[in-house]
Amino acid sequence: MTKSSAIDVRGGLFTLPVLRLLSADLDELRDGLQGKCKEAPAFFANAPVVIELAALADKADQLDFVALKALVRDAGMIPVGVRDALGDLQKSRIADAGLAVMSGGESRSRPKSPEISSRPPARVIHGSVRSGQHVQVDGGDLIVLGTVNQGAEVVADGHIHIYGNLRGRARAGARGDGDACIFALSLEPEVVAIGDEYLVVETPNAALKGRAGRVRLADGCLMLEPL
Repeated sequence: MTKSSAIDVRGGLFTLPVLRLLSADLDELRDGLQGKCKEAPAFFANAPVVIELAALADKADQLDFVALKALVRDAGMIPVGVRDALGDLQKSRIADAGLAVMSGGESRSRPKSPEISSRPPARVIHGSVRSGQHVQVDGGDLIVLGTVNQGAEVVADGHIHIYGNLRGRARAGARGDGDACIFALSLEPEVVAIGDEYLVVETPNAALKGRAGRVRLADGCLMLEPL
């Protein structure tokens, strides 16, 4: 075997959670990260994440990216890169910290849902998704003919339809489609997300248990509502 044949480089698509920084103060960021991780420890543990600077603008110049990287790792997450850096100096400091400099323009304006005819066929899961399982669909919708159990996670670029109970974690519109929705015959989730917007559900709404419901994004807020 030659040296070049020992590795096969392929293109891939991976959906990563985004940490949107709203402060440049490391102490405030540490407290915020610890709070998020306490809300949903299984969701964030060892999760690769992208750090977003868009909300900071010029305040991002104050950031110590080496310290920020250590802070995120101490919280139990794996920082992969930083997006929305302004100027060559910020980008150089990010790279010197061992983080990837990533493009972030896609998240600033949410794309409209593609026409149904242009989407790939939906993936259908015949049965329930068990605790510890992760199901992801790139480019289309996900249909689960069963329950998404506590500790399970389902992710799709399009809509998610669950013909059973949603008791675990679900993320629709994973590549930024803010028009995507999550539908279930009963909404009792741990965490739901549309695009980059996450909601940890500490106490499920009793009015949604046993009733068909929908999760949608409205004016930047996640709404859980009966159908």
